[in-house]
Amino acid sequence: MEFIKEIEPRLNKNGHSKKWAIFKCPFCLQEVERRLENGKRQKSCGCKGIELSVKARTGKKLTEQHKEKIRLANTGKKRTEEYKQGLSIKYTGKNNPNYGNGDKIRGENNFWYGKGFLLSGENNPNYGNGDKIKGEKNPMYGRKGVLSPMYGKIGSLCPNWNNGSSFEPYSPEFNKPLKQSILERDNYTCQNPNCEELHDKLHIHHIDYNKKNNNSENLIVLGDSCHSKTSGKNNRQYWTEFYQNIMMNKLMECLL
Repeated sequence: MEFIKEIEPRLNKNGHSKKWAIFKCPFCLQEVERRLENGKRQKSCGCKGIELSVKARTGKKLTEQHKEKIRLANTGKKRTEEYKQGLSIKYTGKNNPNYGNGDKIRGENNFWYGKGFLLSGENNPNYGNGDKIKGEKNPMYGRKGVLSPMYGKIGSLCPNWNNGSSFEPYSPEFNKPLKQSILERDNYTCQNPNCEELHDKLHIHHIDYNKKNNNSENLIVLGDSCHSKTSGKNNRQYWTEFYQNIMMNKLMECLL
């Protein structure tokens, strides 16, 4: 980087005074503060750090001793979420230096070549070998559905069975105008205070699970995943009291 001027020295974590200076990055033209000895040997402020590092290592083979030093240097280091997100944006799609370079990312030149879990189709060593992946030699042979605790349990045998209440029709009052008014009242937002999701689909939930009780105090807007949590029969009492308290607070706010 281009040296601009030296600034006041600073103490490092060991209490030793170190010289600092301002440098200009030749890529993004940003002025940054670096330790004097570091800035003189760095080629960028970090905006091209990984790309330059990849170019410097291209065609070179690291010794086992060098690999061990790198491993020890990185042991215990934690990358911030901001750093990880920056890498993801920089090297996604066309930003990836290997994007479109078939000779680099396919065949034996690919770093993942030979890793069976990434090989598919004719590249998979088990492709077409029916004796290995089909029939009685397959570890999952004859176990279809058995691993699921819900397998074969329908109707009254299902743990969530509630006398067929889900098959009961909604009353004629529960129509589009009523649903629309509840959505507008709740501002098209899931009313679960613990919800942190952006739901693609909203539902009108009957708080007491009575489909014929269409009083506005018994109806509340919930997101798809929050609504699904109320379906288990063992938790119905909890969710009934939970959303009744929320509606009571809403009514109190309106009265005030």
